[in-house]
Amino acid sequence: SLFMSGNRLGWDPPLTTRPYGPSMIKQRKWMHGVFGEESALKRLAIVRQRETYILLSGLMMTPVDFDLHVKRHALSIVWHP
Repeated sequence: SLFMSGNRLGWDPPLTTRPYGPSMIKQRKWMHGVFGEESALKRLAIVRQRETYILLSGLMMTPVDFDLHVKRHALSIVWHP
């Protein structure tokens, strides 16, 4: 679930359950700035595709490191340049 994925990545509390306040308003503005424009969504699609190939390649090469690969994949999408 989304809640458990956030906990596995060390996000506490999860973004979806944080109280509404100055911090949440700041995060919403940041998220809208990143994902609110069509050009940003196109860039994100390219990043997601590249990072998914890296995830699958890593899982095929070292399936024992599943948690590490999934964490890296999630963080690479969230914190892409």
